[in-house]
Amino acid sequence: MSYKIIGDSSTDLNQELKEKGNFALVPLTLQIDEEEIIDDEQFDQAYMLEKVRNSKGVLKSACPSPEAFMEHFDEGDDI
Repeated sequence: MSYKIIGDSSTDLNQELKEKGNFALVPLTLQIDEEEIIDDEQFDQAYMLEKVRNSKGVLKSACPSPEAFMEHFDEGDDI
């Protein structure tokens, strides 16, 4: 029997847990002005902070959709 723990990209995993492979992280979305920034493996924190610093608009964030979590439900027997 296998298991998978699914969380959003704000989940703080240490290197040992990341290497086990029993975790899936679904990215949050940040909206700065008209640009959407995805909090995934390519996330550039310095770029995002610069965009925030220069923004005159409203900053938004969104949690992942239920469908984004569901994409990982076939990766283990226990989720």
